[in-house]
Order: sequence, then C-alpha cells, then structure tokens
Amino acid sequence: MDVSTPIEDLVKEFIIYLLSNLFFPMANFRISTAILDVVENVDNFGIYNWSESIREFLIWFLEHTTFHAVEDDLS
Repeated sequence: MDVSTPIEDLVKEFIIYLLSNLFFPMANFRISTAILDVVENVDNFGIYNWSESIREFLIWFLEHTTFHAVEDDLS
C-alpha cells in the first residue's frame, strides 16, 4: 500500500488487522468469514455488539483450547 491506495482499502485492511489480531486471534492465523462480512459492510461497524462478540469468542476459545503447564526447569 502507498499514497495512491484508496482510503476505503486502508480502512478495510485496518479492520481486518484489528479484528483478526487483537479481538479474535486464531492459532492458525486464519481470518474468520465473519470478519470478512464485517469488512464488506463497514458502514454497519458501529451497530455490532462487540463486547458480546468478544465474550462469545473468549468462551469458545477457552472451551476449545488445551492448556499445558509450564515447567520451571532452571537448574
């Protein structure tokens, strides 16, 4: 991207980055189709219930993630 990139494209890329890296990160670095739907309807960005969406994602993440204990082996 450079100075000739349309502002609409910059906004879409920023939203994809924001949602896929900060709010809804996936271990496989894939972008959810729901995020792409949001990007295609940027004018509706303000009407989404983001706190509920993030809460639902966190619950899903915790239910589908295996956590491993970290062993402290400093000897």
